[in-house]
Amino acid sequence: MARDREKARAYMKQYNQRNREKNLRYEKERYLADPEKFKAKGRAYRKANPEKVAAAVKAWRERNKERVAIQKRLKPRDPGRMRDSRLRRMYKLTPQLFDQLLTVQGGCCAICKRSFIDYEPHIDHEHGGDVRGILCMNCNSALGHFRDNPALMVAAMQYLEEPPARGLLTPQLALFEAAIYAAIPESTRAKATASINRFLVAG
Repeated sequence: MARDREKARAYMKQYNQRNREKNLRYEKERYLADPEKFKAKGRAYRKANPEKVAAAVKAWRERNKERVAIQKRLKPRDPGRMRDSRLRRMYKLTPQLFDQLLTVQGGCCAICKRSFIDYEPHIDHEHGGDVRGILCMNCNSALGHFRDNPALMVAAMQYLEEPPARGLLTPQLALFEAAIYAAIPESTRAKATASINRFLVAG
């Protein structure tokens, strides 16, 4: 029985080595299909297994001492070099193209127009990897929450313009205001009106 388990492990190890690229593509597709699900699963695992996570990080650093040493040397001395390397590795974007795109956008987020003087720029890209533009963290996250679906964004815009509760609650507020008016003396209604307005603004 033990020998069979060892054979199975050896076979799976060889299979994974032969199909490493295929497996990576499959895992990437699964992640991109529902990134929030995988992020939540990862957070839950790290919270439930802090010792295992710490041990895994320590083991990785032990296996990659040279890489860790290089990162330590580069980070304090030349953070721009690390940024340039990340742009090329993750987005196939040269620093020159990044700066050119930033200039075209006027140095601000392509959606909300907030200046990157006060906000960190984030590369926005399609699931296929093609860069679309540079956004602030909030706008980049918003696109992810809407799953890059224009129909959902249009629905959200329509919701903001015509919220369903408006038609339901507005008559009730009018009745509420009328009831208060009927219950108080006419001499104090001006003060009551100011109190109601403050209540509605606070709500």
